Amino acid sequence: MFTFVYKCDTLMTSMAGYTKLFNSILASTIWEADMPTRIVWITLLAMADKDGIAEASVPGLATFARVSREECERALAHLMAPDKDSRSKEHDGRRIEAIDGGWRLLNHAKYRAKLNADERREYLRVKQQEYRRKQKPSTNVNNVSYKSTVLTQAEAEADTKADQKPSPAKAPPDPRVKEFLTWFKAEYETRRTGATYFVNWPKEAPLVKRLLTTYSPERLQRHAKILLTTDDGWIDGTDRGVGILAAKINWLEERLATWEAKQAAKASA
Repeated sequence: MFTFVYKCDTLMTSMAGYTKLFNSILASTIWEADMPTRIVWITLLAMADKDGIAEASVPGLATFARVSREECERALAHLMAPDKDSRSKEHDGRRIEAIDGGWRLLNHAKYRAKLNADERREYLRVKQQEYRRKQKPSTNVNNVSYKSTVLTQAEAEADTKADQKPSPAKAPPDPRVKEFLTWFKAEYETRRTGATYFVNWPKEAPLVKRLLTTYSPERLQRHAKILLTTDDGWIDGTDRGVGILAAKINWLEERLATWEAKQAAKASA
């Protein structure tokens, strides 16, 4: 589920951070497209990482966007096609291109740079307000000089903050996470003949780490085998990746427990 937060322009939060949804989209030609195309486009914006890459299969993207596969395919064709009426003439108005494992948002870097500039201006504005609350100018101080001093100090703080690279302490990596994801990739490609699985380490490693606090690696592998082989209708419409494994873990545990109970009954008979 994606959460929408409104502050000046719209900020769309996602699992990887956030993508700014500029209000200029309302004047864009994309807003003239049909509803499924607009929804798929906004879903891609929400899924994109810092490099503008949205990783998913067509069924997986359709599931995230809550549209049918056919609607998703039409939307992708529209977004990859030239748009002669687009305000942006880069890439002939195309919005995305297909890559291995998903799609690349073609103008992502330009809008990310615009976002950084907006954040900097907002930061300076807030710092100026804070400084004015703490410091009252004396009656014999020139007002222009005072404003210049406030702005200079705020800019200096902003530059210092921008130059500092946070280095939070990190716990030692759990080797079981890498082992499971490496195993899952191989198992996926064996069970899903002809398919290639691209491990999204930044997103999937934390999911596996959380699952391993409850289940042993061996049991988690049994869950994965059920996921990759089940004919369940809902799962069949997804990419059957690690994200779906985490989302359906309780359902998978019920199936595994039922199978184990049957095996125990046969052994004791």
